[in-house]
Amino acid sequence: GSRLVTNRYVDPLPFRRFVAYAERQPQANNNAPAVLAGLLESIINRIADVIERVGIDMDGASAEVFNRNNLRNSHRRSQRDFRKLLERIGQSGELIAKARESLASLARLLAFLQQSTFNMPQDVRTRLRTLSKDVVAMSDHASFLGTNLNFVLDATLGMINIDQNNILKIFSVVTVFLL
Repeated sequence: GSRLVTNRYVDPLPFRRFVAYAERQPQANNNAPAVLAGLLESIINRIADVIERVGIDMDGASAEVFNRNNLRNSHRRSQRDFRKLLERIGQSGELIAKARESLASLARLLAFLQQSTFNMPQDVRTRLRTLSKDVVAMSDHASFLGTNLNFVLDATLGMINIDQNNILKIFSVVTVFLL
C-alpha cells in the first residue's frame, strides 16, 4: 500500500544518493510508488555513469593502441605496457557485462511494473515509461561498447603479435649473422 520495503545486505551508492535527494526534496517522494520510481532512477543513473566511464576508458585504450606517433617510432612502441592495457580492457569488459546484466533485469522489472495493477499515480507511470526507454537506449549503447571493447582487444593482441614478430626477426638476423 503506502510502504516500500527494500531487502539488501549492503548500502549501495544509488540508495545513498537517493536518500540524500529525498531529504532535500521530500514533496517529490510522498508515496511508495514515487519512492520506487526515484530509487530506480538513481540505480539507472549509476549504471549510466558506469557505462560512460567504460566508454571514456575504451577511447583512451583505443588511442593508446592506435597512436600514430607510437606506430612510427618502433622503439617507443616496444615501451608500451600491453599487460596493463589488457588488464584495463578486461576490467572494462567485466563492468560492461555487469551493466548489461543489470539493465536486462531492470528492463524486466520495469515491464512488470508497467503491466501491474498496483494503484500507481499517472506521473509515476510516466516516469516508469521514460525509465524503460532509457534502459533500452543504455542497453544498446552497452552492446556498442562491448563490440568496441572486442575490437580494441583484438587490436591490442594484434600489436602484441607484431611486436613479437619484430623480436623474432631480430633473433633470426642475429642467428644468420652468427652462422
